[in-house]
Amino acid sequence: MQPKSPAEKAGIETGDVVVEVNGHKVEGPRELQLQVASIAPGTKTDIKLFRDGKEKTVSVLLGERPSQKLASANEDQPKNEDPDVLDGVTVGDLDADVRKQFDIPESIKNGVVVTKVDGDSPSSEAGIRAGDVVLEINRQAISNAKQAVEMSEKLKKEKKVLLRVSTKGSTRYVVVERKD
Repeated sequence: MQPKSPAEKAGIETGDVVVEVNGHKVEGPRELQLQVASIAPGTKTDIKLFRDGKEKTVSVLLGERPSQKLASANEDQPKNEDPDVLDGVTVGDLDADVRKQFDIPESIKNGVVVTKVDGDSPSSEAGIRAGDVVLEINRQAISNAKQAVEMSEKLKKEKKVLLRVSTKGSTRYVVVERKD
């Protein structure tokens, strides 16, 4: 969850499952995104969710959704409006705080941690999640967030990108395919 977001301010926590928005059932992440997007920013919205097996309703004052960006190391990165295979992915350097936050094993020495994934992005559809560590992009090792951003900029015209990703110490290859 994004820090200082309307969801966080309303008390929604990571792991909560949203089941209704203003009385309308939500069948999945895409539908949730569409329902929330159809409501004007500044509107108070009732969200029914499940947490630890119990139903709870919270009121959220909706804000404006941040604009889409290419994989970025931080909020100071320039906006990129072009569709890209890594659009909607935010990455950060591996440090002690990030390792603790995402429970990343010490055996993972290099790479960048995925700190945020837009639920409607090609990366999300390929199975990339916050806490994953991207070790390689197109078989080139990644050592820091700046390098990952630079590589993603060079890959704007690629329809498919191969990522080597570690999830809780288990490594796999993932193909991220741009939507046309």
